[in-house]
Amino acid sequence: MPVLLRPFVVPSLFLVGVWLTVVNKRPFLPYLLSPRPFYPQGKETAEPSREAVLQSLLLSVNRTTAFELGQLAEHLREHGEDADCVSDDRGGCKPVLERATELVGSRDRLTADEMWGIGHLIKRGEEEEAGKKMIWERVRGLFSFVNVMWALAILGIACSLGPVVYYLLHPLATVLLTLARAVWQHLVYPLLLLSRPLFELLAYYICLLFIVHGHCIKEALDEQTAERRTEETALRLFHVSTSTVPVYVALTGCMLAIPAFIFSLKLHSPPDAESKYLGPVLNGFLTLMLVPVAVALDSQLLGFLAIWTLFGVLGAFVRCYGLCWCIGWESEKDLARTVVFAFCFNMTYIILRVARSMTDRALPAPLAASCRTLDDLLSPFGTGLMVLGSHRYYLGMLILCSRHFSLVDDGGGREGEPFGRVSWRAKTRYMRWQGGMVASLLMGILTGSFYGIESLKNTAITFLCLYLGEKGSELPIWGNDGVLWCGILAVSVGMWRAALWLHQNPQFLIAMIDPNL
Repeated sequence: MPVLLRPFVVPSLFLVGVWLTVVNKRPFLPYLLSPRPFYPQGKETAEPSREAVLQSLLLSVNRTTAFELGQLAEHLREHGEDADCVSDDRGGCKPVLERATELVGSRDRLTADEMWGIGHLIKRGEEEEAGKKMIWERVRGLFSFVNVMWALAILGIACSLGPVVYYLLHPLATVLLTLARAVWQHLVYPLLLLSRPLFELLAYYICLLFIVHGHCIKEALDEQTAERRTEETALRLFHVSTSTVPVYVALTGCMLAIPAFIFSLKLHSPPDAESKYLGPVLNGFLTLMLVPVAVALDSQLLGFLAIWTLFGVLGAFVRCYGLCWCIGWESEKDLARTVVFAFCFNMTYIILRVARSMTDRALPAPLAASCRTLDDLLSPFGTGLMVLGSHRYYLGMLILCSRHFSLVDDGGGREGEPFGRVSWRAKTRYMRWQGGMVASLLMGILTGSFYGIESLKNTAITFLCLYLGEKGSELPIWGNDGVLWCGILAVSVGMWRAALWLHQNPQFLIAMIDPNL
């Protein structure tokens, strides 16, 4: 096997396992010799009684609704003394019961007996909630005391363990230290060197376990959600409280795969291998791993990370140098490559958004079905495409349009020109970039306005302001001190007004990072 391919054998098998987890609807958990998913399965519960369902619905009504329910119950007492008034609509009882059903939010219409006992149900529910709250406050107070006791115990152990061990082992310190060194040099260290390939396999096995467990938890949550369709409120609370569990379980495996991949490279790469390719190779590995996991779990977070690593493969980076954060590219080729790919990503996503906004009658049935399928597959990457794709594209175009980047003094022009001796080819390229930037900004604003894609429109407007500011800074008038101070004042006033407007319209910034707007 070639030496250059040896570091990628085990990572490739790991990626195959991740993709098989996505392709197979039922993950191949038994083949991994792993325990069952560690998410607690829901227990079989009996169907709640009508009285219990009604009492749970009454707990969410406010005082105004409770007052109106009391008036309806009083009206029912005045015009009907039994439940038969519902069927023959005697005395206007049927509209009263329909209004009460609407206020309570029940799917089945209330009966006269339930209306007459509604006050008792509200009172009993409030008493039960008050009792639960009192018990919870007592338990919370007890746990506060237990936590304080626990913290004191941990502090005591941490402070006393070292002195106790030193006091007990001080007479044997020299003998134990010599024995430990001998065991490490002649037994432990040689075994560790021989077991490095096993450690590599074990590391990827643990990462794959976390990812597969996340997928299994997602399957279990979907099944439990389908079983809880009878109670919409409970279903909504259940979904909100547990929907992020599989994402973070799988994310743990994805993050653990980073040191595992670096360990593979260090273990199998030749000593003279260049480290400058570590970043793109690592980003490519993470992209191939995060894409299927994001699709399987329908996670915007994992999709955003996948798009981030994809742009890392193309050459874009975000680095911190002390107190300085840098966003950019290593070379002009990386910049141009990122701009081209970002343009393709944005156009694909915009076309899908436009196709989704169109009715099925406007498109042929096979094309509409294909667009819906592709849109579902790309939905986890919507935030990443609109945030990173649009911003990286417009930022790259803004750099390419800058005079300080395109109009460099290459000695090809004449003396005395405002930008130095610049060749005609550089000037032509500079003008082409200006045309491309203006066309891109206009296309983003018009497309976003016409099809209602607020995120695209707001991003284009933001970079239009940055583009105009950058072009203004290129004017050869800033050598005069008076003009310079006037320009600073004008820019400051404009920034003040823009900040005030953004405070009054925060939805402008929200739309820039929300792909659904």
